[in-house]
Amino acid sequence: MEPYLVGTGVEIANILRIPKQVVSLTLLAIGTSLPELVTSLMAIFKNQQSISIGNILGANILNLSIIMGGHPNWYLNMV
Repeated sequence: MEPYLVGTGVEIANILRIPKQVVSLTLLAIGTSLPELVTSLMAIFKNQQSISIGNILGANILNLSIIMGGHPNWYLNMV
């Protein structure tokens, strides 16, 4: 399965004439966000909106914390 995904990503990058890194990061983002989306939709369909809101907020807070904590120079680049 992995070679198929890699080959497809390379083909997409070549067809759209964009860097392979952009395609790979986009596929990574979709792959990590899809479970959260499914969880939120299932919670809404089961009339549990609070779970959906908590999932969305928690995931965004965690993602921002990891990104900002993982790259300590982010603040220095802003100044």
